[in-house]
Amino acid sequence: MIAKFAKRLGITSLLTTIFVLGMTVVPYAQATAVTQKTALFYGDSLMWEARPTILEKFSTKPSWKAYVHAWPAIALCDMTSWLQADLDLYRPNVVTLETHGGSLSPCMKHPDGSYIVRGSKEYYDKIQSDLNYFFST
Repeated sequence: MIAKFAKRLGITSLLTTIFVLGMTVVPYAQATAVTQKTALFYGDSLMWEARPTILEKFSTKPSWKAYVHAWPAIALCDMTSWLQADLDLYRPNVVTLETHGGSLSPCMKHPDGSYIVRGSKEYYDKIQSDLNYFFST
């Protein structure tokens, strides 16, 4: 999936995908030595709590600018439309999606109104489906 996304963007060398505590880091666009590089961090309350550290670390890197957009109690399916707008606005070189929480978000409900059980196969299938949707648009 990520290799297909990288190929679609014309990235010749795919950076290693990193999975740490539910975070996925993927390249979004190629950086050039002339322009400032941008990192976009998206997630729920865990990302919000990490925000001060992320911004502090990036403040020591003059060639990088970081944006952290995080909200408590949301799921990846809540972020999709916001994320696409930010991708268009910031044209980041790296995007980090943190998707640990959000199991009680309305977009994580079954048609009958019950919630998908957090940690179940169905829960991870839903997250994978949301990621596939994001990368296919």
